[in-house]
Amino acid sequence: MSPVSPRPRSRSTDHPVGTRLPLTELGLGAAWLVGSAAVLLVLDSVLGAASMATALIGALVLDMAASRAGVTWDVAGWRGEAVDSPRAPMAPRRIVARVAAGALVALITGGAVVALAAALRWLTGHGEGVHLSSALGFALVRAAAVAVRDELLHRGIPLFAAARAGVPAPVARAFSALVSGAAIALLPGVTPAAVALAVGSGWLFAALWERDRGAWAAIGAHAAWVLLVGSGLHGGLFDVDWTVGNLAVGPSASGAPAWLAAAALGAAGLAVLAVGERWDRWLPRTGT
Repeated sequence: MSPVSPRPRSRSTDHPVGTRLPLTELGLGAAWLVGSAAVLLVLDSVLGAASMATALIGALVLDMAASRAGVTWDVAGWRGEAVDSPRAPMAPRRIVARVAAGALVALITGGAVVALAAALRWLTGHGEGVHLSSALGFALVRAAAVAVRDELLHRGIPLFAAARAGVPAPVARAFSALVSGAAIALLPGVTPAAVALAVGSGWLFAALWERDRGAWAAIGAHAAWVLLVGSGLHGGLFDVDWTVGNLAVGPSASGAPAWLAAAALGAAGLAVLAVGERWDRWLPRTGT
């Protein structure tokens, strides 16, 4: 994929450098990040942070805001491509495959954490085995909306601003992961383990953005993670109580399970990056 026009390259990275000064690009990215987060806080206060309406409206608002900030769902500007390079549309089947691949990464990681927690007797189950709940469908829709909203805010805006400013990819990934932790760091009742878990998950999702050169795999992983540790473990598929700490999305995560999950998600992010070009062979971007 060739850039629209020749652009200078940074000596230390293969990110394309934008036409504005790097500090200008970073400042604009920060403004969009803070402004969009403020809008979401207003939505939370008006509609309630846990409501379906808040998640859906938030996803729509962030899609519009991120688009104005120059974020696209495909091609995040890595591997020598200009951020505004023309993008050949992907077939729907290939988009579904990328979402499913990201979800599989999150589910394998989360499943390993839950299995180890069960072996260590950090949780107890109620009822008999797997059971499907009618609420699971609503939880899936909400998880997808939350994933779109948070990925565009915490990854899309920072990563695209960093790409235009010529920031090295590892630094951009680390910053976008820290954004997730900062988003909950000052909430009432938050624990260090919850912040670490947010950073660990943010690192995995940022790695998927870079490896897949877009949002689809990261959104799939984010939605699967929200669904698993939320409704999936609390009546949607299983019904469990944590006897040691708590595994959850947000400030209520605590204790050993949250620390374990943070480490597992961070390791999964490193594994995604280590896959290298094989990812593109498994999930080609062109074709039907």
